Amino acid sequence: ACTSNMKVTDAIEAIGLGRFQVGHLCCAWAAGAVLSANVMLMYYVSIPPHVVCREAECDGRQQPTVQELCKSDALASEGWGLEGSSVQLEWGLSCSDEWMVPFSQSMFFLGWFLATTLAGQVSDTHGRRVPLAVSLFSLATACLLCGKADTSYHYIAAKLLHGACVGASLLNIYVYGYELLPPSRASFFGTSYFTVSSIGSGLTALLAYSYKDDWRAVCYAVALLTYPIAL
Repeated sequence: ACTSNMKVTDAIEAIGLGRFQVGHLCCAWAAGAVLSANVMLMYYVSIPPHVVCREAECDGRQQPTVQELCKSDALASEGWGLEGSSVQLEWGLSCSDEWMVPFSQSMFFLGWFLATTLAGQVSDTHGRRVPLAVSLFSLATACLLCGKADTSYHYIAAKLLHGACVGASLLNIYVYGYELLPPSRASFFGTSYFTVSSIGSGLTALLAYSYKDDWRAVCYAVALLTYPIAL
């Protein structure tokens, strides 16, 4: 039973795991799944395009690497070219602009770091639910902007914002899911959160396979999956 001089954690433990906490936990799981789907998008940035032979002149010859093709006009004149499903080709992050691949990843994690340092203070000041909803809505919007980016520089700027929203959402989700659970069930949330999050990663992989010729469509699909959770 609860008493007037109990700590909050003791009161939550005494109440136990009821219907409200279960619903609370399911919301955190769903948010974790869509967050993981957004994070997984960053993995595909590092996958290079395929080198293919487009003309009869290069049939039977040794296939060059992407770096060799980018540095040699002679190989391009022989019929070698870059094709395939690739984020790098979609946003022009290959050849002379290959440096933008690690740079975009750095910007993503820089945004993640900066937002994480601020999200906790905002959550402590304005409660848990509103900052979580705002961060998830912003996450979906940032993912949408990545898909809408028309230049490599716009894409990198969108990735900085995307990373910031990922960092804020991750902290808010974890606090939101953990705080109202009985302390004896806290370890269960930590384990189950990352288990359920793997579903989001698998979903992005499925979308990437389904829309492998249109990476913008993959970004749009992940954004559309994120918006309902924010609302």
